[in-house]
Amino acid sequence: VQAPAELAGEAALLREYIVEKAQPAGTKARARGPAIRLAIGRVNGFASPEAYELDLDPRRGLRITGNTAAGVFYGVQTLRSLLPA
Repeated sequence: VQAPAELAGEAALLREYIVEKAQPAGTKARARGPAIRLAIGRVNGFASPEAYELDLDPRRGLRITGNTAAGVFYGVQTLRSLLPA
């Protein structure tokens, strides 16, 4: 998970969830595959501070962009809901 300092909390939440769900207990997490990137930026067509978009590219990985940190947080929650239990 890659994120700027202002999204450290959202990145930590996502890392914790991914490690908790994907890694067997007692093993070290290793980076595999493309990154998940979090960013604050303009979400085209949406002015709400809670707006976000998920952009999935097989080569570049997943990018969650929100109008604000709140938008990124909601994007992280959507990603969590899409992952297997």
